[in-house]
Amino acid sequence: MSGVLKPREQQVKGKPKMKIAFTSCAYLQKYPIQLGWQRIQQLEPDVLLLLGDQIYMDFGLPRFGGDLYVPRKFSLTEFASRMYDRYRHQYTEQYFRNLLESRPDMRIAATWDDHDFAWNNACGGRCQKPEPDEQVTRIIKDGMQHKVPDDKKWVTRKLFMQYLETVRARKEDYPPPPFDLSNPPTDQILSDLGIQEAFDLEGGQIRVLMLDVRYHRDCRLYMEDNASHARIMDDAQMTWLREQLNGNQEVTLICSGSTLTDAECWKQYPRSYGELLSASAGKKVLVLTGDIHQNKFHAHNNPHNKEIRLFEAISSGIAIRGLKPFLWLGDQENFGSLEIDNTQLTINLYRRRGAIESHRINRATWQEQEISAKSFGIPG
Repeated sequence: MSGVLKPREQQVKGKPKMKIAFTSCAYLQKYPIQLGWQRIQQLEPDVLLLLGDQIYMDFGLPRFGGDLYVPRKFSLTEFASRMYDRYRHQYTEQYFRNLLESRPDMRIAATWDDHDFAWNNACGGRCQKPEPDEQVTRIIKDGMQHKVPDDKKWVTRKLFMQYLETVRARKEDYPPPPFDLSNPPTDQILSDLGIQEAFDLEGGQIRVLMLDVRYHRDCRLYMEDNASHARIMDDAQMTWLREQLNGNQEVTLICSGSTLTDAECWKQYPRSYGELLSASAGKKVLVLTGDIHQNKFHAHNNPHNKEIRLFEAISSGIAIRGLKPFLWLGDQENFGSLEIDNTQLTINLYRRRGAIESHRINRATWQEQEISAKSFGIPG
């Protein structure tokens, strides 16, 4: 458990307020100037939560010349070198650095999703070995072979942790690689729990859980053949999550690279999704997610406790092009803010153009409150 962060004391009608910014999906190779970070800076957040795809090891639709799975073909040396360079370049993006330097006391936490873990839909857990005649129909054609081997799992965790530590320290220059890129080690012992993390805010009243839903996630091929057993997190990670949820905090913020029910999501893993719903039943839980290049808000019914809903706020696309639906085509600067005071949580979801989508949760009753529409209010 990390240390407790004391909130910045902003007096709003006599009540202290904390502001948390959250976002995901920054594709530097196509978006070297990322103005979304400047807009986040103007909010003056106390905490910044990065919810996956800090970098893109692959991207692009095959019909337009992209290759969503090309890092699978890289040697370990090329995989490590490209990943290191992408983290180093993202760290030097001017508006991201301005945000870090302007908020020296801002706490930063991060998790990964598929594109910064390895490649599109990448999974580090179990995967069926295909039969020889399945190579085309089930593996290559349908893109269902997403297993990341152990040597690349070690490399990706090492480079992710270096990036996160560098961002937190606001180092002037990006440090050299943590191992010899020309000869990455292949016999290292893997971490059992991946990159997950927990820390408390507001003197222990709010707990933040950064989940890792890639490191032990079972592949889609395994999921097809073993639907009732497939997991998005392994048993040790799920035990850790239950223990964290059973603490003395009033509110829990669960942060996940994958959404609960949209696109490649928790719901596709019925065993894990059911365990999450059971563990969070009757508790005040807000899930913050990314991935889908859109902003959304959901109030999920929990079959284990129908009185207390499981809320989810999705913000994805701080620097990337929207793909779905067609309304979202075009450059994006999507991010969210969570404002917390003694009585309520206010979620604002920002995009590049148009109105701010706002939602409010009563802190005592954990019910969503009516809120009037807000006009676009962030300069720039």
